[in-house]
Amino acid sequence: MKTGTLGRVTVGMLKVWFSSIARKACVMSSFVVLTGCVSDTLSQQNTQPQPLATSVSTSYDPAQREQAISEIRAKAENANSGELTNAYATNDGPTTPLTAEEQAAKIAELERNAATNQGSVTDAELAAKQNSINELRSKARSHYDNALNTIAN
Repeated sequence: MKTGTLGRVTVGMLKVWFSSIARKACVMSSFVVLTGCVSDTLSQQNTQPQPLATSVSTSYDPAQREQAISEIRAKAENANSGELTNAYATNDGPTTPLTAEEQAAKIAELERNAATNQGSVTDAELAAKQNSINELRSKARSHYDNALNTIAN
């Protein structure tokens, strides 16, 4: 004698089937309850269509509008011209590389400035700054490691 089976259908299959029907019944009954609440709420509200908004007068200058439209159209025409934008262009025009004489003059100026500023920072101040930087780097590393550990856990 077989227990727990009804032909090819097992008792477990029947339980699953009945539980799915029960779930569907609960969902359907909740829809009925919710739609009753919504319809009851709507019956208390004014659901008449609102009148259309009247035309609002324009508050812009037609001359400025025409100017803006012409600028946009000119920009659109130039967009497909195949001319690429110069990323290095400034208000004074595109920048050009320095000539050899200009480079030499710039290097000489920088060297003069370095020579005048050389005595402004003493060796002790430089060492103190480097120690401070090293301490900050070690703190940053420990904070980073702590953050990674926190995230991992």
